[in-house]
Amino acid sequence: GREHQRANNRLRQLLAAYKQVEMLLRLGEYQAGADPVTDCAVQLNDAINAFLRQDLREPVPLQETLDGLLRITSQLPE
Repeated sequence: GREHQRANNRLRQLLAAYKQVEMLLRLGEYQAGADPVTDCAVQLNDAINAFLRQDLREPVPLQETLDGLLRITSQLPE
């Protein structure tokens, strides 16, 4: 439904924000505090990657997947 579509859009927003600063992070030059969305994306990056790397041999029920998506994206500031 709408809530899941919104969560999907928020996940994309987090991924895009992380991608914008990925090189700075690798160089150790990222300075937190300038943008709350980017800070959130950096903090949640490991959780996002773990969520996206679900093992194909171990199916996860749809509701569990949606709950995981909502758990991650609910941390994004409005």
